[in-house]
Amino acid sequence: MDLIFVLLIAAGALVLGGVGGYLVFRYVLKGKYREMVDAAEKQAEVIKEKKLLEVKEKFLNKKSELEKEVQQRNQHIQQSENKLKQREISLNQRQEELGRRKNDLDNQQTRIDNEKKLLTVKAEELEKMQLKSVRCLKRFLVSVLMRLRCAW
Repeated sequence: MDLIFVLLIAAGALVLGGVGGYLVFRYVLKGKYREMVDAAEKQAEVIKEKKLLEVKEKFLNKKSELEKEVQQRNQHIQQSENKLKQREISLNQRQEELGRRKNDLDNQQTRIDNEKKLLTVKAEELEKMQLKSVRCLKRFLVSVLMRLRCAW
C-alpha cells in the first residue's frame, strides 16, 4: 500500500507539477507573447509614424513645388497682361493721334474747298471785270479813233 500511496502521491505531484508547469508556462508564454505583441505594436507605431512623416514631408515638398509653379505661371500671366496693357495704351495713343491728324486733314480740306470756291467766285468776278474793262477800253478806243478821224 505504501507503493500505491507513493505512486498516487507521485502521480498527484506529477499532475500538480504538470498543471503548475502548464500554468506557469502559460502565464510566462502569455507574458512573453504580450511583450512581443507590445514590442511589435510599438515598432509598428514607430514605423507608421515614420511613414506618416515621410508622406507629410513629400506632400509638403510637392505642395511647395506646385505653389512655386503656380506663382511662376501667375507671374508669367501678369507679365503678359502688362505687355497687353502697354500695347493697348500704345494703340489707343496711335488711334488718338490718327484721329487728330484726320480731323486736321478734314479741316484743311474744308479750308481748301472754301478757298477754291472763293477763288472761283473771284475768278468769275475778275473775268467779268476784265470783260467790262475790255468793253470800256474798246469804247474808249472807238471814241478816240472817231475823234482822230474827225480831226483828220
